[in-house]
Amino acid sequence: MNIVIFGGSGFIGTALCKELIQHKHTVTSISRHGRPNTLTEEWANDVHWVHSDILNDTIWQSAVINADWVIDAIGILTEKPNKGITYERFIVEPVQRISTFLTAQVQPANFLFLSANAAPFPLKKYMSAKHKAEQVIHEQGFPYTIIYPSLIMDKQRPTSVIGGKTILCFKKLPIFKYFVREYDPITREQLAMEITNLVEGKRSFLTERR
Repeated sequence: MNIVIFGGSGFIGTALCKELIQHKHTVTSISRHGRPNTLTEEWANDVHWVHSDILNDTIWQSAVINADWVIDAIGILTEKPNKGITYERFIVEPVQRISTFLTAQVQPANFLFLSANAAPFPLKKYMSAKHKAEQVIHEQGFPYTIIYPSLIMDKQRPTSVIGGKTILCFKKLPIFKYFVREYDPITREQLAMEITNLVEGKRSFLTERR
């Protein structure tokens, strides 16, 4: 299948590109930076790396027209308003732009949005933005899938591994289990496999909030 990934050069996007390429799909990554200079693995040569900023240009549209699936892996965890990096701009606006374009197509691609199952109170605005983006998608007429991962772990981000292992330990303790019930740590590779399963018509536990 022909799969377009917005944010394909990012933390989640690169793992997803790799998994989909290994499953023999045609993959196009759309991001502001194109192919990361540090990405030298052989599989990366099979990805079509498109340098495009969905918030400022329309270069990405030609790739979406021919796609079977469009995956939105754009996202930020923390805002930097002084640099113009906000939840509204990097979570909600891309969904609005993709949705508008897909709605105008006679045969729109399937759309997959990475939301979140839950987040701690300091990230309340982050979750509000995810919910707002979900609402935008629910109001559209094209086929879509929303997934709800929780903490994503990877050795590239040591704190995520520490946090994930801590949560898993707490889940075994009755006194703490209730407080971490909404958090299901998953590795970056596992997330990529779950998304690939969905693209290929299989089921995933991530399609429902837990």
